[in-house]
Amino acid sequence: MKNFKTTIFVFLLLFIQNLNAQTEVKGPKEFFTILFDTFVKNDPISLKNLNDYSGQFMDEENIYVVDNESKDDYLKGFLDAFPENTVTECKKEAEEFFNAINENFKNGKLNIKSIKHVKNERADMTTVEIIYSVKFKVPSRLSDFEFEDPESIKPDRLKNFLIQAIKELKNADKIVTTEDEETILYQREKEGKTFYFSLSGDRIVSELQRFYFYSLGKESFIYQ
Repeated sequence: MKNFKTTIFVFLLLFIQNLNAQTEVKGPKEFFTILFDTFVKNDPISLKNLNDYSGQFMDEENIYVVDNESKDDYLKGFLDAFPENTVTECKKEAEEFFNAINENFKNGKLNIKSIKHVKNERADMTTVEIIYSVKFKVPSRLSDFEFEDPESIKPDRLKNFLIQAIKELKNADKIVTTEDEETILYQREKEGKTFYFSLSGDRIVSELQRFYFYSLGKESFIYQ
């Protein structure tokens, strides 16, 4: 019985420590890292931590929402260009193709290069300028495919391209790095503590996606 009580006590202690870690006041670097993991890596645990943290000083709950429909939109937009029979026969490979792209994108490595607090006297608030870059893995060369007349493309031709491209994406062997990117965090004071929030999660993802697809050399038919 004593051992059982000890186990329960340890469990509760770990639970409380974990809860405190999620909601403690975070500096701009840690906040932006969680924001990046939430929107770029699409990590549900980071999303929960971000909303738990923001709930301490925001009037609304769950103010951060990740748009998970964009990946399906890319897939649909890609397949819509081809004849119905081609889509039917190649849908599985097309889904795997976009899953491979998404996996490489989510594994981008964040490098925060500088953090600068800027006092805005006119608005009586302080913002934080963050300069960062991201490294992605891409294939040295992704197989070429001619898309001038997608309506005439036969299923076998598209399927062969997708199978080869999936293999190349999974074995990506080249590192590409964005130029310096800038984003702004906003500060809010509450009960003597400084909190941070951002309005730029979706924009950060959009800009990084454009860079990533451009690095693949396939921006014109993937990224709309």
